[in-house]
Amino acid sequence: MYARYFYKVMRDLGLLQGDEPFKKLICQGMVLKDGFKMSKSRGNIVDPDDVIAHYGADALRLFMIFAAPIEKEIDWTGFEGIEGATRFLKRITRMVEEHAPCPDAIPAKDLLTAEEKALLVKIHQTLRKVTEDLSHRYQFNTLVSSLMELTNHVADLPKDAPHRAAILQGALTTLTLMLSPAAPHLAEQLWTRLGGQGLCMHAAWPEADPAWLIADQVTVVVQVNGKVRGRVQVDGHASEDERSRAALACPEARQHLAGREIVKVVVPPGGKLVSIVVKG
Repeated sequence: MYARYFYKVMRDLGLLQGDEPFKKLICQGMVLKDGFKMSKSRGNIVDPDDVIAHYGADALRLFMIFAAPIEKEIDWTGFEGIEGATRFLKRITRMVEEHAPCPDAIPAKDLLTAEEKALLVKIHQTLRKVTEDLSHRYQFNTLVSSLMELTNHVADLPKDAPHRAAILQGALTTLTLMLSPAAPHLAEQLWTRLGGQGLCMHAAWPEADPAWLIADQVTVVVQVNGKVRGRVQVDGHASEDERSRAALACPEARQHLAGREIVKVVVPPGGKLVSIVVKG
């Protein structure tokens, strides 16, 4: 059921072409209880209508999506997971209800504060990841985890940020659009509250802006023999060599390099970690 729903949403959003991905989507895992497939003969059935009546369809759907990849089995262990999904949906609802719709455009990049720019970078990075997870990897559980992480960043925007209203309008609108495949009923309510026109489900899927995919400054974690020994700030466009040099110059890390032979310096994909291997 959920696979078919996702197929329709993804098709309507223009994220799918043809029916080939649908063949994969319908191969979804079963819901187990106590390690066994739910069945009347075992007496271990949980009636979804009862769950929906208490928590709502969106909370149940969000929990099932988040619990495991769609093709894997889910072992029903109780209502804790659904309660967590409910708290997450209520948190987003509060954020939207506390925000007054703002028609102002987001100012030019050089007029924004560091916190405002950091949030915009996180929004567009999340949007790129969610779009790829839905349209290429079909990883719906990571959709939910990405939205939870983004919600934390939105909540952290300082109350006194000079362009807070415009930034929040963009952030909450994009968050609602990305939430729509997982919690369509709530997304429609939030969309209306934010001043969206028509149905959220019919709105154009947002596109990540390449200009906001790389932060001006990023924090690079410096490891020495696998242990974190410091952190350095580098330019977001810094090369691997530049990140390596910055890590080697990190004051906290240098204390653990003194008198020791550096075997190699490794910069894993992503560039947010530099691992220094030493001996001696």
